Amino acid sequence: EGLVPILIRLLGNEMSNVREQAAWALGNIAGDGQKYRNLLLREGILMPLLDTLRDVLRIPVSLVRVSTWVLSNLLRYKEYKMTPEERTVCVTIINSLLTFPD
Repeated sequence: EGLVPILIRLLGNEMSNVREQAAWALGNIAGDGQKYRNLLLREGILMPLLDTLRDVLRIPVSLVRVSTWVLSNLLRYKEYKMTPEERTVCVTIINSLLTFPD
């Protein structure tokens, strides 16, 4: 559990390959089940992850793919209640992903 906050902070790193590796690790954690997904959400992963995807045309496609996979792992279970801000940003990001050329 001590590594999770560090990985979340790395989502904001200026180097896209560092962000991608952090996202990959977090996606694996989120994919291991609801308990771990909930841990990531409690630690505040959602907004930093959404920030990574804010401008999908300006980041490497590999980072878009991994971050989208992480987002799908986070949204898999229904009991998480997003704040209105999280919901608005999430819908905006998902809409941009729907038109992403990849």
